[in-house]
Amino acid sequence: MRLQFNSRTTFERMTVNDFGQDDTSRTTVYFNTPSVVINEGHPLDLHPAIAHLNERVEGFTRRGSGYVLARIDELSASFVKFRPLGAGSFVSTPQWIEKKQAVVNLETRETTSVLCGPFWHICILPRKTQTQLLTVNNTNTL
Repeated sequence: MRLQFNSRTTFERMTVNDFGQDDTSRTTVYFNTPSVVINEGHPLDLHPAIAHLNERVEGFTRRGSGYVLARIDELSASFVKFRPLGAGSFVSTPQWIEKKQAVVNLETRETTSVLCGPFWHICILPRKTQTQLLTVNNTNTL
């Protein structure tokens, strides 16, 4: 599961209007934390999220605008089911890597395990893909 916090805050500063009277200027600012993965191996730790939001607020007030945090209007947590790449997933190779012609990009619609390592001869792939791998692997060899 992925978790991200989002906040809507109000900042205020005291100003003087055209008639010489004190006036309050308000602005709404949105902050969010980076999303983090939560699972059995990575339990929820709120300290980094709180520290990140505090740093963002301090960064906003340090810019010399005179605004100070008046209130936090909304704080929400977004929980999203996290599904890392698994069977049936295919991520195309970026163009800059493909241009190097040093990578074999596998895509198969069949339910077959792909167990490739540095040794091409232990791959378990469909026959057509094995032939392509062997052809690419043996290109420019003596």
